[in-house]
Amino acid sequence: MKFGVIGHPINHSLSPIMHAANFEALGREDEYGALDIPPEQFKQIKEIINEKALDGFNITIPHKESILPYLDEVSSNAKHIGAVNTVLIQDNKWIGYNTDGIGFVKGLIEHYGSIQDRKILVLGAGGASKGIVSEMQKFTNHKITVANRTMSR
Repeated sequence: MKFGVIGHPINHSLSPIMHAANFEALGREDEYGALDIPPEQFKQIKEIINEKALDGFNITIPHKESILPYLDEVSSNAKHIGAVNTVLIQDNKWIGYNTDGIGFVKGLIEHYGSIQDRKILVLGAGGASKGIVSEMQKFTNHKITVANRTMSR
């Protein structure tokens, strides 16, 4: 199977290295690459992905929100967040998910224990932050503060 990560810029991403190691450890011959797609080319996303014959892909900055109109289905969690970081292509349908918050909060709890009584500050208000805040709200009794350089976000 073929997978990838899309974003701009993308050459800094460690995703291809991490996924290649994971596939090797699992004894799979799957592929995972990085695709640099500038915002001005994003309207051709369907053609680009179809040309690469991907079975699914991850999304990073700046496309987590702009992918939504191109999806056939969006998980309820991703709809609530308003951002997608993972797309499964199944039967020619693009299905969007957001796993940012689940993964981050799980790691946070594994490392620090319960966050129920912690005061939380999230820096940034992009797609990943939206997913993290949405998931954290399930695990804390405190208000979550989001700081961003642009107040409107």
